[in-house]
Amino acid sequence: MNILKIIYVLAIAALLTIVVVFGVSAFFQPPEAPSAAPPWGRWEGYYKALEDYHRNVFSISYPLGLLFVILGLVLRPRLSLIKPALLLGGIATLIYAMAQSHLANEFRIIGSAALGLVILFYLGYSLSSKRKRGSEEKT
Repeated sequence: MNILKIIYVLAIAALLTIVVVFGVSAFFQPPEAPSAAPPWGRWEGYYKALEDYHRNVFSISYPLGLLFVILGLVLRPRLSLIKPALLLGGIATLIYAMAQSHLANEFRIIGSAALGLVILFYLGYSLSSKRKRGSEEKT
């Protein structure tokens, strides 16, 4: 793969991630922090709203990232430049989704990463076994 193809793949991956990040933020604005020294109750409400915001961002961006990775794996081989771009963009989107600072706890991150791994292992296994069967039938 020459340098222009690598730049093309990286550009698509970056722009795909940017579209998801800014697309989500266009529809879901983070809550505004209370002014200088408000009563404690406002800060509790703000932190609750911030948790909800990060949960919504995760709930939208994680499935999109997983979809991009899956598409990068299952698209036809003739789309050889788009497949790695989807994979990289999907991985970056998954990282963005799991890096939300106010997720309920680390178990959600571990669980979502484990779910992604199970899906990707299954897809990788099924794709490689299909290719292996296809090559055996040709001989």
